[in-house]
This record gives sequence, C-alpha cells and structure tokens, in this order.
Amino acid sequence: HKALKIFKSKPSLPGTMLGDVLVEEKLISEKHFRNVLEKKAILERQSDTENLTLADQLVGRSFGKVKVVSKLPPDTFCWNFRALRLDKQSEAVVRVLKPELARDEAKARRFLERAARIAKVKHQCVAAIYDVRREEEYHAFTEELVEGTTLGRKLNEEGSLPPRHAVRITLQVIQGLNALHERGLFHGNLTPDNIIIGARDRAVLVNIPAGPGLSTGGDAWRWLESLSLGFCAPEVFLDPINASVRSDMFSLGALLYRMLIGIGPHVGDDELELMLNNMLGRHPAPKDIAPVISDRLNSCLLYTSPSPRDLSTSRMPSSA
Repeated sequence: HKALKIFKSKPSLPGTMLGDVLVEEKLISEKHFRNVLEKKAILERQSDTENLTLADQLVGRSFGKVKVVSKLPPDTFCWNFRALRLDKQSEAVVRVLKPELARDEAKARRFLERAARIAKVKHQCVAAIYDVRREEEYHAFTEELVEGTTLGRKLNEEGSLPPRHAVRITLQVIQGLNALHERGLFHGNLTPDNIIIGARDRAVLVNIPAGPGLSTGGDAWRWLESLSLGFCAPEVFLDPINASVRSDMFSLGALLYRMLIGIGPHVGDDELELMLNNMLGRHPAPKDIAPVISDRLNSCLLYTSPSPRDLSTSRMPSSA
C-alpha cells in the first residue's frame, strides 16, 4: 500500500523510471486506494484481537523441547516468544505464524519450508534455527536467542563508526549473507536493527523474515510494512516477489553507507519522500561527505537498478 501512495500523491510520475521499470500510467484510482486501506484496517483490527488472545494462551506451552516463558514484540508475520530449551537449559526465541496467515495452507507450508531451509544454514554469523514444527493449528520454529545490542542502537548512540570497525562488521555480515546465498536463500530485510553485535564483537544476522513466501495477493502490504524504507532495494517496493540476492546486495551497500557516513543514504520529510528518493536513486555520493572513502567503494555502494549489483560479496572487502 505504500507503493499505492506514490500513484495517489504524485500524478506526475507516469513517464518516470523507477529502477528498470517505466511508470506508464496511473493505475490505481483514489477510490480503490481508500477501499484497500479500509479493508486492511478492518483485517488488522480483527487479527489484533485474535492474536492478543493467542499470545496469552501460548505462554507456558511447550513446542517440542522448548517451553514458552514470555511474550516478545511481534513482527508483521509472527508472534514471538522467549522460551527455555529444556534439553540445554538455555533460552531461545519461538516464532509462531499469525493465525490469519496460518489458515492459508499454502502460506503455512511455505512458512515452514523456508524456516527448514534456513535451519540448514550453520554459520556463526546467522542466528541458528533449532527446530521447525507444526502442532495442532500452530506453525512455529525455534531460533537462537542472540544476546547483545542491535547495530541500529549502536549507530544511534555513536553516529558513524571508524572505518576499520565498520569494515569488520561488514565482513561478518558478508559471511552470513554468503552462507544464505550459497543455499539459494536471501535475507530480504537487512537493516541495522536486524544485526546483533554479541559477545566478542560477533555480528549475527537475525529476524530473517518469512515474508517473501507469504506476501502474495491481498497480503502484499504485510511485506511492505515489514521493510525499512531506507535500506530496502527499490525493486522490492514495486513487488515483494522481486526480493532476491541482488536486493540483499543493495541493503548491504546501504548498511555500510550508514556505518561510514553516520546517516542513511535515503532521507525525506516523510515516508513517501524517503521511498521516492530510494526508488529514484537520489542520495549524496558517499565520497562527497567522507572524502576518505575510496573511489572503488564509492562506486559500488548503491545501484538503483539490480542488474549491475555485484553478486560476489567477497569483492566488497577489497573495495573497503
């Protein structure tokens, strides 16, 4: 629905290039736009009531070898819980697919399949998934609870990071992404808030979303709602199905930009302006703000079009 705002608020967009896409006409009327938002609001109110009851019911319940202890903040697709691993006497996170999505068998199946594929990734820079299961009407998986602080909080406190520190974190993020990409997976929502800096300065990718397989038809707004506008690749705004390894590469460039420069690459007075600046590639050249950045790194950080993004993440360290 954020994409719809563009067509509603910017009638001059037809004829504009958005990445590789030429906007040919205004496709969505204001009346249709309002109907979509009204339907979305009704569904959200219904699901909020149902999900609050669900969350309370699941506290104290066991899923396999874990027992739910307390609620954690939910995300767009799942209700999240802190849990105790009974066999290891350690804590974990249990993510349960929201009931309005779980009622769709195809989406529930894709949710479990994607979690099972991520569970096969064994790398210190990717939060481990221990167990994937369906119990009665619940579809859930158990994930490593990574103790530490998010990179987002660290950046909010410190502004930018020294180049060596930024590169050290980037190298670990690249390792985690490579582990996913080698199995044909992608993160899909790489932001500072989805990276935790843990013990011994270990950077870990967390909150790898279930969204790509669930955001179809009338649920596409869920995926857009879950994205960070300043770090998401522009083609993903146009259609969630465009999320890919290449979109991870865009987010990686935006992440390094944020760490080195101290502000995100895309800014705006509101979400719509920020989104348009992202889609149209409007951002200051990093070297104009921080002359210490190399020409090679300056040129490889951000591409609006996905096609020239270097899929070999191993090349970025030498650029840095």
